Amino acid sequence: MLGSSLLGKAQKNGLVSYHLTQIRDFASDKHRTVDDTPYGGGEGMLLKADVLYAAWESAVRPIQNPESQESPELQESKEKVATLLLSPQGALFTQDIA
Repeated sequence: MLGSSLLGKAQKNGLVSYHLTQIRDFASDKHRTVDDTPYGGGEGMLLKADVLYAAWESAVRPIQNPESQESPELQESKEKVATLLLSPQGALFTQDIA
C-alpha cells in the first residue's frame, strides 16, 4: 500500500520514508494482546495505551537520539518525526452506508 499511488511517488522522490513497527512485539502477555474492551462497556475494541506507547517510543527513539545503536537508516534521518493517531470518534460505518 505504501509503495503505490501518491504515497509511493513521495517515497520514490525521497520526500517521505516509512518505518513500520509491529505493536504485538510490545505486548506483555503470552497471547501478545494489543486491544481491550472500552472502559465502561460499549461496542468495539481499543488499543492498549501501554503497548501503543512502548511501540511508539521504540520507533521514535533512534530518530530523536541519533547516537543510539539502532538502524543506520534511522540514524541518518535529520527530519522531524510525525506521529499520527486516528480517533475512534465519528459516525459508525455500517453495511447500509457501504
